[in-house]
Amino acid sequence: MLLGKKLFFGKVASSMVVNPLRSFKLKNILLGEVMHMTVGAGIGALISGLLKAAGKDFVILKGIFISLLAWIGLHNGGHKLDLFGIKPHSTKSHYFALIQHLLYGLTTSVVLKYISDSNTFQQPSTKVNNRTSYSEYEQPFWADSEKQEPSPQVLS
Repeated sequence: MLLGKKLFFGKVASSMVVNPLRSFKLKNILLGEVMHMTVGAGIGALISGLLKAAGKDFVILKGIFISLLAWIGLHNGGHKLDLFGIKPHSTKSHYFALIQHLLYGLTTSVVLKYISDSNTFQQPSTKVNNRTSYSEYEQPFWADSEKQEPSPQVLS
C-alpha cells in the first residue's frame, strides 16, 4: 500500500474514542468512518456557507482555502493536541494527507458550484453603489465648469 495502514482515516478517527490497539477491529473502523464522514460533511457545509456568503467567483481558491484550514486544524492540530492514538510518522503520510485535503476542497467546491441551483449562491455584483451606468456617477468638481448649462428660456 502506498499510504500504509496508519493513514486509513477510519482507523485514525476511531483512535480518538477507542484504544489505538482496538482501532483495527471492524466495528471500530466503521465507527471511525462514520466520524470521518461526519467531519467531511461539516467541512462541506463550511465550503457551502463560504460560497453563499462570498459568491461563486474564485470557487477553486475558496475550496482550497477551506481545505487548508481543515488540514491545519484537524491533521496538524489534532496531532499536536494528542487527539489521535494512531500517528503517522513518515513525511510521505503527512504530504498525502495534505494532497487529500486539497483535492477534497477543490472537488467539493467545484461540485457545489455546478450542481447547486443558480439562485443558491450570489453572483459577484457588477453594480457599484447601485448605479449601473457611468452617466449616473457624480462628475468631478472640475467637470461642472466645462459643461455648458442650457440657456434659460423666458416665459412670455
